[in-house]
Amino acid sequence: MLCVGRGGFYPALSSAIGDRVGLIGVLSIETAARYLNARDVDGVVIGEGLGPRVVEELLTLLAEDARFRDLPIGVLDNATVDDERLPNLLRVDSNPVGLVERLLPFVRLQAFESQLKRVLKSLETEGVIDPDTGLLNAAAFWRDLDRAVQATEQTGKALSVARFTFEGVSDHRAQLDAARLFSRLLRTVDFACREQDGSILAAFTETDLRSVHVVARRIASVLMRTMVSSDRGRHTIKPMITLAALKPSDNLSTLVARIGASSQVAAE
Repeated sequence: MLCVGRGGFYPALSSAIGDRVGLIGVLSIETAARYLNARDVDGVVIGEGLGPRVVEELLTLLAEDARFRDLPIGVLDNATVDDERLPNLLRVDSNPVGLVERLLPFVRLQAFESQLKRVLKSLETEGVIDPDTGLLNAAAFWRDLDRAVQATEQTGKALSVARFTFEGVSDHRAQLDAARLFSRLLRTVDFACREQDGSILAAFTETDLRSVHVVARRIASVLMRTMVSSDRGRHTIKPMITLAALKPSDNLSTLVARIGASSQVAAE
């Protein structure tokens, strides 16, 4: 859930959310808009301390974007809320725990709907897409990478691979969020999968080493700006990137070995 607000009720509001579900806390609508675009958010709570005009701007942003219009939205202590624009909006006065408890069932329904959509997409692709991340499953990734290596050897075009690791991040939710965000950032010609340790392997077709540096830095920059761990420290996730480009002497195993991936997995 995305919690936007300041003021005296904010600690109680964020604690009520964080004790029950994953929490993203922000202090401004600019930051809220960035997280809405970058993260899988299943509900929004707006606390006090923002001012009527700021709340109105945030509600307008949510109401005018079809991606967010049906999200469960809770507002604490604001009498200017327009109930007609947003069908799933709740308002509670001076009771942050009560607001969260009323909103939470709708948030869980929203999360369940999102999960069903990912499962449906996976079924439509006959399991090629991982329903948890939106990336390829491991078997499909290695199969497509093997084909890409063979095609590159025949055409002479470029092929690069990258491994994104998140050192010090053991939290499953943070790793999952990173993979889902990564799936949104990939170009249509590229593909990726998540490893068991949370690392992400990506293949960049028709992309040489110099160009893949630019693409990988762009992805890493977005991840670093938006992802935080959900442990007590709430530290920023800083991806480490290892890159390699296919050489004439390479095969699939030697290519992925240079980015630290297991050649045994590649062979499977």
